Amino acid sequence: MKFKRGDLVREIKGSQWRGFVVGSYSTMLTPEGYCVESRFEPGSVHIYPAAALEWDYGKPFQCKHSYREDSTVCEICGA
Repeated sequence: MKFKRGDLVREIKGSQWRGFVVGSYSTMLTPEGYCVESRFEPGSVHIYPAAALEWDYGKPFQCKHSYREDSTVCEICGA
């Protein structure tokens, strides 16, 4: 996989959505895709094929940590 959960990415064309990878998906038409949560609008998520994204080396990401009830590991960054 090109990206992992917590990686900062941005859309290459169009709106240039910037955020961090919160998940991945695969379909018959998109064998490798990613769910990206906005850095600027927390909770807003878009999905993209891997080819539509690139690394975002902007301001370092500081995770707000999201833990499931039955886990001590952050769902976003793994910390």
